[in-house]
Amino acid sequence: MITVATVVITGSSKGFGLELAKEFLRIGYCVAVSGNNQVNLNAAIKVLPVDDTKLMAVRCDVTIPGDLQELWDKAIDKWGQVDIWINNAGVSQKANKLWETATEEATNLINTNVMGVLYGTRVAVKGMLQQGFGKVYNTVGFGSTGMIRKGLNLYGTSKLAISHLSKAFAVELKGSGVIVGTLQPGMMVTDFVKNTEGSTYKTADVHRIYNILGDTPDVPAGRLVKRMINNKKNGACLSVLSTPKILYRFLRSLFIRRNLFPAR
Repeated sequence: MITVATVVITGSSKGFGLELAKEFLRIGYCVAVSGNNQVNLNAAIKVLPVDDTKLMAVRCDVTIPGDLQELWDKAIDKWGQVDIWINNAGVSQKANKLWETATEEATNLINTNVMGVLYGTRVAVKGMLQQGFGKVYNTVGFGSTGMIRKGLNLYGTSKLAISHLSKAFAVELKGSGVIVGTLQPGMMVTDFVKNTEGSTYKTADVHRIYNILGDTPDVPAGRLVKRMINNKKNGACLSVLSTPKILYRFLRSLFIRRNLFPAR
């Protein structure tokens, strides 16, 4: 066992989580990637440019507390400590009204997006209190500020819950040496946006907004990794899109046209 700077990322076999893993590896961290789909995990390993001394892939279902504990234990056994734990795993929803949402879909979404973050944060916090330090970050998104959009409100409810949960953890951990915060990567063009069944994302108006304010996942990942490492504030929300940046991007769109949704 060696002791090195280490990050554990749930939901990191693709999308934003995978881009976070790439950036942490680039700057020298050891990284544990995880996901519930072994095929995606195998694909992720092939695109991550390091050997297995600095990289580990663990299949993990975040709705099962034991899986998350095993993820923590394997990182500790291999590297000796976990400096940063990121709860990024999440699922989307079909573009239905709340009363049209199937019970099974609603249960899976809440179990993954809310309970999975609770379980993951609980495992990480207990371990970090024992080692005496550490940072936990939970990825939030649409809904975390209370915004409402038809066809996305169950997902938004889960992200608002994560925001509250993260603030509560931060308050309870005050003075402990362990901090909890949130990541707000902004509008990203991922499989979530492209493939959500019946998605309200698939309209020309929504594509126009994404082309103005959105990014591919590597952009916010690159901006947030150093901020996570340097952040010392408990309860911090690390956001990519500030109000001045939003205004700048709308102004820029008058002169520069972007297309994040190329025709296949």
